[in-house]
Amino acid sequence: MWIEKVEQIKKNQYKIFLDSGQIFCVNGKEKKRFHLEENQELSDLDYQEIVSELLEKKAKVKVITLLAKQDYTEKELRNKLLSAFYPEQVIQKLLMEMKQRGYVDDLRYAQHYIEQKSSKMSKLKLQIQLRNKGIEKEIFSSLLEEQNIDEAEQIKKYIESKFRNVSLQDRKEKYKVYQFFARKGYSSEEIFRVLEEVERGEE
Repeated sequence: MWIEKVEQIKKNQYKIFLDSGQIFCVNGKEKKRFHLEENQELSDLDYQEIVSELLEKKAKVKVITLLAKQDYTEKELRNKLLSAFYPEQVIQKLLMEMKQRGYVDDLRYAQHYIEQKSSKMSKLKLQIQLRNKGIEKEIFSSLLEEQNIDEAEQIKKYIESKFRNVSLQDRKEKYKVYQFFARKGYSSEEIFRVLEEVERGEE
C-alpha cells in the first residue's frame, strides 16, 4: 500500500492517508520511526506493526481514560474513536474486549440513565435520548415499562417551578406553556389534562 497524503493537524500530530482508503494519526516520533512520508510505500508488515504496537495501545488508553470519568455506550465510544481516526479493525477489536470485560455494557448504561432521568424526563424523550446514544429498542423498551414514570406529576412540578407566575387562563400564555411541554415529548392529551386541572385551581 502507498501513502497518498500526510497532513499535519497539530504541532506534533499527523494524519496519514493510505491509497486503500484507511486513515490514522501518529505523532512526529512515530512518523519518523516508520518513515511515513507522502508517495512512500508502506508494507503490510509495517502497517500491521503500526496497528498492533501503536494504534491499538493508544486507543485502549483513550477508552480507559474516558471510562474512568463516566460511563459511555458502545456507540458513543465508537464515535469518539472514529473522530480520532482509529481504523475500524482497531475499534472493533477494542470494543469487543471492553464489552467482554464488562467495561462497556449498554444494558447497564440504559438502566442507570433511566433511573437518573425518569423523574424529570418524559418517556418519549427518554426513548429518543437512548436511541441517539445507540441503545437498541429491545434493551430500553422493557426497562421503561418497568419504571414508574409519572408524566402528569412531572408536568405539575415544571409548572410550579417555571410557570408559577403564569396565568393559564390567558390563552396565549397557556399555548406557550403547552409548546414547552410538547417539545419535551409529553403527549398533548397529558399536557392539556394537567393544564386544565391547574387552571381550575386558579379560579
